[in-house]
Parts: sequence; C-alpha cells; structure tokens
Amino acid sequence: MLVKPGSKSMNTGSKFFAYTVLGTGAAKRYKQKGIRSVRKETWAKGVWVRGILYKAPPSYGRYPLIMVVDYIGK
Repeated sequence: MLVKPGSKSMNTGSKFFAYTVLGTGAAKRYKQKGIRSVRKETWAKGVWVRGILYKAPPSYGRYPLIMVVDYIGK
C-alpha cells in the first residue's frame, strides 16, 4: 500500500496498491527491506518508487489506482 506523493492524509482516497514482479530488483529490495520493523527505521522519511500506474478495476473497491513497481529508491 502506498500513499500519493505530497499527501499528508492517510485516508482511502490518497492510498493505492503497488505490486512488484517477482525476481526484479524492486522485488528483491522489498524482500530485503520490506520487513515491518526494518521499514519503520529505514523508510521513516519516505521512499520513492517508479513504475506504471493503472486505473484499478471496480473489484478493488475504494482504491482507485494500482502501480506495478520497477524500482524502489532510498
């Protein structure tokens, strides 16, 4: 789950789902640093991601966007 850039709110409208393709650099970085306790320490000030943003299908309910991530920055 990601929050739109610049958003100070944590409401549903500012969140969207993000996915990585297994075996990619982004998936390996998330596996390495994606543990909740590690994220709190290393990603406290935020992290940037790059990928393709899609409009979510109606089955996703209140979350309007989906991102397929190809890079996770520091």
